[in-house]
Amino acid sequence: MIRIVINKRHGGFGLSSAALLYLFDKKSPLIMEQTFDEFGYTKDELDAEFYVYYQITPLTNGLMKDRFGNLLDFEKMKVYSIGLDDLSTDSIKIRSHPDLIDVVETLGDEADDKYAKLKIVEINDDNITLDDIQIAEYDGRIELIPERDIKELRGFLKGINTEFKREEDRV
Repeated sequence: MIRIVINKRHGGFGLSSAALLYLFDKKSPLIMEQTFDEFGYTKDELDAEFYVYYQITPLTNGLMKDRFGNLLDFEKMKVYSIGLDDLSTDSIKIRSHPDLIDVVETLGDEADDKYAKLKIVEINDDNITLDDIQIAEYDGRIELIPERDIKELRGFLKGINTEFKREEDRV
């Protein structure tokens, strides 16, 4: 059985401050640590406009959160964001990670960011593994795309009509 966290709302996949702090305190491998420079923030831009533009809000433990859902530590000049081996939140490895499942189960609705309604879904097919599928979020829905060896696809469109009329001004 595969368990995956999905967003039931149309909008970005995001975690609340409480969920980020939960993962941070747990020292989850889902929290990637980068310096401000590595992340793209420079010391020169840390002024009042930076706080307003990035909607910096204070959290506990001296951490801040920006509008993109990243945790910021201005004392250590570190940014903590959700990631795993530089994968985005659309990655099946992140969406099925035990720590993400745990935070959604533990916090419930409090794990949701303002644009997200997170839910855990289960795939009860013993023939499917995480290595067999990719995940894509499109237009507020999640699509699980099976990965197949290209050799398996040979001939699957046999008999399809490939003839069509071109417009005169096209080559």
